[in-house]
Amino acid sequence: MVHIGDVPGELGELLDLLRPGDIVAHIYSGQGNNVVQNGRVIAAAYAAKERGVIMEIAHGMASFDYRVAEPAIQQGLLPDCISSDLHAYSIKSPGMPFLPWVMSKVWNMGFPLEQVVAMATINPAKVIGKVDKLGTLQVGAPADVSLFQIIEGPVKFVDTGDNFREGDKYLKPFQTIRAGRPFGPPRPAPFSYP
Repeated sequence: MVHIGDVPGELGELLDLLRPGDIVAHIYSGQGNNVVQNGRVIAAAYAAKERGVIMEIAHGMASFDYRVAEPAIQQGLLPDCISSDLHAYSIKSPGMPFLPWVMSKVWNMGFPLEQVVAMATINPAKVIGKVDKLGTLQVGAPADVSLFQIIEGPVKFVDTGDNFREGDKYLKPFQTIRAGRPFGPPRPAPFSYP
């Protein structure tokens, strides 16, 4: 896995080194050296994706910029996986990189909900070779389930570069089930959005 953004050297040279199954994290980072340069997706990013390199959102506190994501998506450089890159510092960032919120951002960018769910569940499970155990509701899987409410109405999203976008829906966590049992005692959801 490589983390891109404000990295030295030519990004294309780094991408050319990657093999099928390698992962590019922060695919829509707006930190300097990114996959969209001068308004166009660089050729090495397309070539890497074509070779089977995994394109991962990995939002975090500094790595999801609409000014990169929108042209990249419009030009066909789509993410394979969605993750939050949630950590001790990013948890309090304005972009709110909680996985349901990141999924909601992607959903409001025009992806079908089914594709958004796949990018956060079955696709990552495939990447790490755990389809039989993770990211699925098939018979014999461990019954790890996240339940969400779909909230419809105006909502405002912000990326990690303080760029705002309006949306009309989002996913609100409702219940977590781990190994077939509700996780944690009943209590108000700890999520602060919106």
